[in-house]
Amino acid sequence: MRWSTVARGPAGVSGARMWSASIPLTLLAALLLTCVARGQTVADPLQNELLESMRTLGVPTASVSILIRELDTGNTIVSLNPDVPRNPASVMKAVTTFAALDRLGPGYRWRTEALSRKKPDAAGRIQDLYFRGQGNPYWVAEDFEAFVRAIYARGVRHIDGDLVLDRSYYASLGGDRAAFDGKPYRVYNVLPDPLTMNFGSLSMLLVPNVAAHRLDVQVAPPVTTLEVDNRIKLQRKSCTRRNIRLRMNVQSYESGPTKAVLSGEFPNRCREFELVRVVLDEVNQVVGAFEARWQDLGGEWSGGMREEVAPADAIVLYEQPSRPLGDVIRSVNKFSNNVMARQIFLTLGAEDSGEPATLANSRAALLQTLRAHAISSDGFFIDNGSGLSRDARLTATTLVELMSAAWQHRYGTDFFSALPVPGVDGTLEARFDKGSYVGQAHIKTGTLDHVTAMSGLVQARGGQRYLVAFMVNHHNVHKGSGLSLQKKLLRLLVERDARPGI
Repeated sequence: MRWSTVARGPAGVSGARMWSASIPLTLLAALLLTCVARGQTVADPLQNELLESMRTLGVPTASVSILIRELDTGNTIVSLNPDVPRNPASVMKAVTTFAALDRLGPGYRWRTEALSRKKPDAAGRIQDLYFRGQGNPYWVAEDFEAFVRAIYARGVRHIDGDLVLDRSYYASLGGDRAAFDGKPYRVYNVLPDPLTMNFGSLSMLLVPNVAAHRLDVQVAPPVTTLEVDNRIKLQRKSCTRRNIRLRMNVQSYESGPTKAVLSGEFPNRCREFELVRVVLDEVNQVVGAFEARWQDLGGEWSGGMREEVAPADAIVLYEQPSRPLGDVIRSVNKFSNNVMARQIFLTLGAEDSGEPATLANSRAALLQTLRAHAISSDGFFIDNGSGLSRDARLTATTLVELMSAAWQHRYGTDFFSALPVPGVDGTLEARFDKGSYVGQAHIKTGTLDHVTAMSGLVQARGGQRYLVAFMVNHHNVHKGSGLSLQKKLLRLLVERDARPGI
């Protein structure tokens, strides 16, 4: 037998030795079938078909972990490297949201408060206005607008002092949005903050004004802390993705608004195009949106901005509850929202060990959840709760045991209904929109450079249900071969009961 090795790369590519593809499939299948704790392992032709697909696609078996169990019997029908820790990418969100449902319950809500030292006087004046955040993961622009309107409705008309941001719910703030992949303007790189508004992003709607030979840019939500320098040239071209060539350069200053310089080319035959980017830091996003909305309402603000912990005796002018956790996790898992997952993860630590939230306390709380449900934590490491990490690791065994625990959990319906359904919604609406597996699973997927993964519940046409964990950490697997294996696995499972000999 020949051996080969693969060095560990920046995306968590497996460094374990791998079998050569020259090993006969029948021998390899026999070597891979092992007994497991729950139910028994049974030889299944499905495993041979998957092995053949790996060989065809050039994916070494040593880079792959698969564990598939029948939900009702506990029997394992496929077991390939189930206890090798691998990078799960965004499948880690399923772990975070399970722990959140278990420890907080689906009715849990975050609170965002507006406070002052005294009630507004007869003229509607207060000195300082405090915003205190608790990390609401879904504080969208509409909620923020309602928040500002509620302050005005409670009689505040003049802020003679400062807008004061209390961001003390998290122990440490800051960080570099470009640290993960050098793309600080991408929404998936937003860092968590107790006052994150609109997922830290702004929408820039590009609308051609053909008559005036220019491209208009509309920013939402409106902010006073951003100036857009639009240098995009309108070209007489068809509306295709290839013809939309845009660049953005953000320039920040110690005083005055941040400037976003937009350049490139845009086809005049497009009706409009929405560019969603992270342009402002967390503080300037909230301050700029508040000032814009406050001016629209007719309110006055004569001070500046500072950060400070709100006084213990401050009066709550308005407290805005978030959407319930059971609703929030649908957005987290259906659309794989990183910053929402990170804020839920930090909440686990704060609720378990008290404020301020820390990553260490959140990791401890999540491990306690796994152990409380007898879920394997061998080789487990959770970085920030979202899966956007080169260091996160877990095993296929952990994922299948977690899915099993979720199925038996009192909040299991909330958990599984929040996972994407192939060909129906979320991240899988278009990605898995063709095939026998459409509508037949609740699956969380994950992709990073050199990483692809999925885990969840699959129902075969014949009624049998399966708990699935699948992870590949291998060079360039994200460029197509990983997705092909995912589709193959889902199709084989969905058709398993109906196909002769399967």
